[in-house]
Amino acid sequence: MQKSLLVFGGNGFVGSHICKYAVQQGIKVYSVSRSGKPKQPERVLQEVEYLKGNALDQSSYSEIIPQVDAVVHSIGVLIDSRTPLNIINKYEGSYEQMNRDTALRICELIHGQNKTFVYMSAERGMFFSPRYLSTKREVETYLAQNQNQIPSCVVRPGFVASKEQTDKRVLGMLIDTLWKQDALYQKLGLSKFSETFVPSRSLDVNVIAKAAVLGAFNPEFRGRTLDVNDIERAAQEYQSVF
Repeated sequence: MQKSLLVFGGNGFVGSHICKYAVQQGIKVYSVSRSGKPKQPERVLQEVEYLKGNALDQSSYSEIIPQVDAVVHSIGVLIDSRTPLNIINKYEGSYEQMNRDTALRICELIHGQNKTFVYMSAERGMFFSPRYLSTKREVETYLAQNQNQIPSCVVRPGFVASKEQTDKRVLGMLIDTLWKQDALYQKLGLSKFSETFVPSRSLDVNVIAKAAVLGAFNPEFRGRTLDVNDIERAAQEYQSVF
């Protein structure tokens, strides 16, 4: 029987790659996002069934939940819409709403239904906004406390790079250069400084997508938290999901 996956935030950068990899593995994929179906999805993504909905509104996706085997949460904001750093002048939601509450609302609906929940978290936060990471850790704590009712896997990537996008590839290289000093900071007893100001090394978005789908369907990853090294190792060791 064909496996099925529901991706919240499937129109986003990471979410769309998760959908793409899952389709390539023969998985039936549904995507829920506030924008619904993208205007021009690439050919492989045309197999995705797009639904317009809001993760905070359970009624907008409750009917699809019984049809899927696993759920991926790939919703989040890098910059809180309420802060002066929101230079795009567009309200997308607060860290509490987007990073935390969307995930908790989904979890309420799948609680006790034996559907694996994959939460796209982050290995480190941003020094100018600790709430970015703290809201994600709150979800991780909830999942750890409810593992018996919600089998889950937490994926913690660092900077998400892309071989196809020059800007992300170049920025990833710069971040990796900075990250190489991380071990030195740790030896000098500056771990707090390092965790606050030094970002985790980059990973290609396709590697992260593969780890997310593995977390959804491979029993070995249930109950685990995958950091950058774990994500890379999993993508290398497993040729396919099944």
